[in-house]
Amino acid sequence: MSAPATFPDIVPSETQSRGLDAKLLLAGCLAERGHPVVVGSRIEVHNRIHTLSRGPYLAKDVRRSSRRMVRVMDKLGFAIAAWDEEAFVFSDHSTCHNRQVDPENLNRIKAYFALGAINREIIETAPGYRGAPVSGTEQGRGPGAPRPAVKGDGQILEPESPSGPPECFPRVGRMTRIMAMDGR
Repeated sequence: MSAPATFPDIVPSETQSRGLDAKLLLAGCLAERGHPVVVGSRIEVHNRIHTLSRGPYLAKDVRRSSRRMVRVMDKLGFAIAAWDEEAFVFSDHSTCHNRQVDPENLNRIKAYFALGAINREIIETAPGYRGAPVSGTEQGRGPGAPRPAVKGDGQILEPESPSGPPECFPRVGRMTRIMAMDGR
């Protein structure tokens, strides 16, 4: 295990139903590796961003609609990483660049997590890209990908891979704080 970090990783979530589970898993993995983590409603995190210790912030995208908060967090000293929660699906790179990628935001991020090689290429060819590391991840599930058998209580009957779930999943005990979705 690496030495504990002194700053929190900030992982905001826009919705309780769609994105929260993946972000809690990510937060659990970070916590297992010794990082303090703040997980919470994106709106509440943004409203309280000035009170949080400066550390990595995981932005949900690099769209123009996020520009104001990206600018504020950059000026406050946060290290901004980004991913696109819904990935890019467009007919050509130019259309995607115009609709999904704000050059100013892209210039302010320190790293980007792209879903697949095509999305990695889209970021690396976008106006405003200045060489921030882009990690291309494999798509988790797509059409036709096998899904594990799940019981009614959510218990997985078949592991998703021969090695089973990530090692960090069962031991989520070090999260510094989880902000309630209602802001408490």
